[in-house]
Amino acid sequence: MRKVLLGLVILVVLAGGTVVYVVRSYLSATHGAPGGSTVKFTVHPGDSLSALGPPLRSAGVIDSPRDFKIWLRVSGSSLSLQQGDYDLRRHMAYSEVVANLAKGPSVISEGLLLREGLTVTETASAVGALKIVHIPPDAFQAAATTATVVPDVPAPGAPTLEGYLYPETYSVDPKETAEGLVRQIVGEFNKKAGQLSWSSPPAGVTPYQALVIASMVEREAKAPSDGPMIAAVIYNRLRAGMKLGIDATTYYAVRKPFGATLTQSDLVFPSPYNTRAVVGLPPTPIDSPQLSSMRAALQPSATSDLYYVLSSDCVHHSFFKTAAEFNAAAAHQPKC
Repeated sequence: MRKVLLGLVILVVLAGGTVVYVVRSYLSATHGAPGGSTVKFTVHPGDSLSALGPPLRSAGVIDSPRDFKIWLRVSGSSLSLQQGDYDLRRHMAYSEVVANLAKGPSVISEGLLLREGLTVTETASAVGALKIVHIPPDAFQAAATTATVVPDVPAPGAPTLEGYLYPETYSVDPKETAEGLVRQIVGEFNKKAGQLSWSSPPAGVTPYQALVIASMVEREAKAPSDGPMIAAVIYNRLRAGMKLGIDATTYYAVRKPFGATLTQSDLVFPSPYNTRAVVGLPPTPIDSPQLSSMRAALQPSATSDLYYVLSSDCVHHSFFKTAAEFNAAAAHQPKC
């Protein structure tokens, strides 16, 4: 008899909890909390309605991502989201959230994808290709100097912000100016670079020279895991007074697309950027490195290797200490 009574009590408690849950979900879905303060909420490229629960909760717009997802399923609500900024409220009814999102953003923005390893010129071309935002490439390139913004990692005497236009996806307002966009992009660089210590780079190089090395690692390392080893080879060759011999710098010097065929005249082209022809580092970065490449330049592997060759998988590199080992491996380097 006691077991029966205990079972009934449990059922009553569970039923009561279910009722409370249903009532709470119903109130959240249909009523929310009137008079909630305004919240600026951003929909990013690729966001879906069903996945917005957590960021909506973080913004204080809803209380339960799970309840929101269940309500979407039960109500059959679906929506193709437009990226941009929305004016929502704290503790809104779910139906009101969806209705506001359906109206579109208060300010329509356009996504700008900057891939890893772009130069200032290539970044300017990507900006110029935007459909809603109208910033001519030459206007962006003219703004991409330290006269517009001074990055946190010093750029002493640098003519442009080469190396500081961080690869990321940016949400750009249609009314954005070239100068404003440059500040936004360099601001992202400052956030990422701020995760690392630039106070004492390896081998006595300056922070700016470490960024130059990071830009070479960015181009050379197809696999980020190779970055610290490639950085170590660069430092080792610098200490030994050897030419770095990095083709990525030659492409930059002769202004050819990366991966194009280099002629013999390209390899001996007289330029401070052509590490095939001169000893030492290029005077500036040759592209915009991502965080992993900057970390590799500041934290290289502990190795005495002086050479590397692309391996048969066309992704990773093999590393060597002697020219004889390098030449043997290079003779069988794959054409990728």
